[in-house]
Amino acid sequence: MEFVILSATVLLLSIASSIAYYKLASVYGPYAVPNFRSLHQKVIPRGAGLAVAFTALLGYLYLYFDHGLTASQVMVYVVGGVVVAAMGAADDRLDIRARYRMPFQFLMAGWICYWLRGLAPIDLGFAVVDLGYFGHVALFVSLIWFYNIYNFIDGIDGMASSATIFICGAIGAVLFFQQAPVLGLILTLLGVSSAGFLVFNWPPARMFLGDTGSSFMGYILSAVFVESLWHNAVGLWSWLIIGCFYFTDTTLTTTVRILTIPGWYRPHRSHAYQNLARVWNSHRKVVLLVMAINILWVIPLLLLALKYEAWAIGVTVLVYVPLTALCLKYGPLFANK
Repeated sequence: MEFVILSATVLLLSIASSIAYYKLASVYGPYAVPNFRSLHQKVIPRGAGLAVAFTALLGYLYLYFDHGLTASQVMVYVVGGVVVAAMGAADDRLDIRARYRMPFQFLMAGWICYWLRGLAPIDLGFAVVDLGYFGHVALFVSLIWFYNIYNFIDGIDGMASSATIFICGAIGAVLFFQQAPVLGLILTLLGVSSAGFLVFNWPPARMFLGDTGSSFMGYILSAVFVESLWHNAVGLWSWLIIGCFYFTDTTLTTTVRILTIPGWYRPHRSHAYQNLARVWNSHRKVVLLVMAINILWVIPLLLLALKYEAWAIGVTVLVYVPLTALCLKYGPLFANK
């Protein structure tokens, strides 16, 4: 009952905070102004992820006082979360250049690695592998990439926030089942905070997450990923399965652009989900499609991988095959036809 009350309270606070932010941002900004890479036609307030971060952080403070977060968890989820949200808010307001944002991303990836002891030994289903120093380096690079993934998927109305709700719900349920309730609560609070914001971000969106929200969401999820491996609560394959659509679209799009497009690093709108939104002339249809993929395809295969751990690698490959085909068909090559 305490868990239900806490979640409901955070949800209501998220809705109230989103309303307050909308009223202020409508007058004082910051604004998302339509440009060559945008998929909206009018000026819309952005940076509303501040409401998500604010309410989730309030929940984490409650967990600290009532459920005894460890010192390292406080440093990662509370202190680190505040810093990431503040930097995101500054970027939304000032449009900080990428060359200045990148050192900050390195800093926050190192922050997670330091307080959570880097990469845990990886359970592959048939063997446990300790990658040692190489594993820590690989984790550091992966955290930076994941940090950017959330910015990449925040390209149409409702995509990033619905992704957060789905990932938090699925992985959170596994964490509770695996007797890691604190990590489950951390994800749940992020999920319900995102749900409160989604009320205003559902297509057609009245305001956008901005870097504040996408950075905060990516940061918290990546930290829970690292810690869950140490608790042996959620394996690597489960994380890869749950995030398969988002990992596939962002990674494949970036790879194809590097190989085929001069100036691949410039801002663009050539992800498969963005191209589909233009083809269908609907953000809502694309978000609903991804939700259907997650529920009807991803969840059943996740349950299969959890029940038969020795099959986890094969199941992971199976999950990615049709999504790779979809993203190749409608990704950056489609955009340039």
